[in-house]
Amino acid sequence: IAEKLTGHITRDVTGTSITQIFKAYDEINKRWMADCIVNFLRKGSYYMPSNDIILYDNEDSKLEISITIAPIQGTNDEVLGTVTTFQDITKEKIMAKHIGHQACHDALTGLLNRREFEKKVEQALTLYSDGKAHALCIMDLDRFKIINDTLGHAAGDELLKQVAQRLRRSLRDYDLVARLGGDEFVLLLLGSDFENNLQVLK
Repeated sequence: IAEKLTGHITRDVTGTSITQIFKAYDEINKRWMADCIVNFLRKGSYYMPSNDIILYDNEDSKLEISITIAPIQGTNDEVLGTVTTFQDITKEKIMAKHIGHQACHDALTGLLNRREFEKKVEQALTLYSDGKAHALCIMDLDRFKIINDTLGHAAGDELLKQVAQRLRRSLRDYDLVARLGGDEFVLLLLGSDFENNLQVLK
């Protein structure tokens, strides 16, 4: 499995430096794990890696892994070597990100849901609490029920998705938009004056 994940065959890399074979990078602590292993062998010191380790194989394809490094100690507690175990957790990471996205976003439109919008509003107002004015806009779609009743819910859902896309395109990167439910949407336009906010809404 180690050969499969790294892309290297044991007989071909025997005697090669681990830094050339085990290209795992800790994205949180900004360290190559092979350098940490070498440092462990030289000095006996070791740090705990984060949960965001990227492994590059021999073709520079990326996998997300979990890793543990343990010492092989001699009779006088000197470090003779290390045992490094690692596991491909790419699928688990993708699933966790998907679940996290679902918890924060409306399933139909992909916009923020009500709970996440409220959370983001609190964070944004703290960040932009410098006396600037902000604009909160709540809107719903006129006669939306007629569309559902005459054309069906599939047509209504498509309309909601198109409205969501148009709202996203109209706003600046730091503005917030969410679907409250049904045909109700809410916008928070941050740190701008009234005239600029009107231009954004247009």
